[in-house]
Amino acid sequence: MAIFATPPTASITYASVGYGHNGNQNPVVDSNLTITYDAASNTYLAGFGPSLSRVDKVGADSSRFLSTTIGAIYRPGPDNPELKLTYTSLVATPLPDPWSYAGGSFVAFGRPTPVGAVPITGTATYNGVAYGQSLSTLYNVGGTVRLNFDFAAGALSGYFDPLLIDQGGGAVSLARQTFADTLFVRGGQTFSGTFAGLSGSSFNGQFTGPAAEEFMARFRQPLNLPGAAPRHIVGVWVGNRVAVSCL
Repeated sequence: MAIFATPPTASITYASVGYGHNGNQNPVVDSNLTITYDAASNTYLAGFGPSLSRVDKVGADSSRFLSTTIGAIYRPGPDNPELKLTYTSLVATPLPDPWSYAGGSFVAFGRPTPVGAVPITGTATYNGVAYGQSLSTLYNVGGTVRLNFDFAAGALSGYFDPLLIDQGGGAVSLARQTFADTLFVRGGQTFSGTFAGLSGSSFNGQFTGPAAEEFMARFRQPLNLPGAAPRHIVGVWVGNRVAVSCL
């Protein structure tokens, strides 16, 4: 099966970043997803351990996700009505079933921007979407994110507008989370930060595409709902560059 509309011209191991969790009240863990493209056989291989298996289709696709043997893969390319990505995607595994405590993972993956290919002049704005899950409170997590890079100064600002999506599909907006404690160096391929005033929050990610056209990141933040014990939401962001100045 094809994940990206234009596959690489040579074999590649994609960069990945994400979170997994083991169910009710269990800790969040780093994802260890490996996904590769084998040019000789024109196939994708993936796994959450040392053994990789071929990625094949199972079931029917949706407008935003491909149904595959490793989970729901965010559909890259021009046909995705939500966000049109070329070098980046994400996988939710197992197939989305947020109304249980079975656990799972959300992992973004993509073609990393090469060393020396991140701009060092000008500014750029990136918009993205979020996919994730709350721990032990039976919500999916969505929302949007904006990243503003000053490439010349090596600076990053932005914000995350998270949504909680309940069992009936209703969405509840959480407070906007403004970036704080950001770390991005001039010409760097990666970035990180926290959310202002929110202890225990974090995000970290990297650019994707030949010239930093897109990005991917993972996030976590505390979740405090009335009448409920404190929990976390975790997930990933993927997005692309929407505005540039003097690159």
